[in-house]
Amino acid sequence: MNTSAHRSKTKHLDPGEILFLEGDEGEEMFIVKRGQIQILHREGAKMVQLATLGPGSVIGELSLLDSQPRSAT
Repeated sequence: MNTSAHRSKTKHLDPGEILFLEGDEGEEMFIVKRGQIQILHREGAKMVQLATLGPGSVIGELSLLDSQPRSAT
C-alpha cells in the first residue's frame, strides 16, 4: 500500500496569511477545519474575492486533478 497517499498534516494560518498563490504549482489540497479562508483571483492589477469558505470546504484540489498551476490565491 502506498502510504504517501494517506499522509495528512495540519497547517495553521494567521489572519491575512496566504496559503498559496495563483500560478503556484499545486501538490497539495486542503480542508478547512476552523475559521474561514478567502479565495482571490487576479484581474489585471486587482485582486477580486471569489468566495469565502469555511469548515468542511476543500481547496486546492483542482491543480491535483488537472496538473495545472493554481487558478486562484
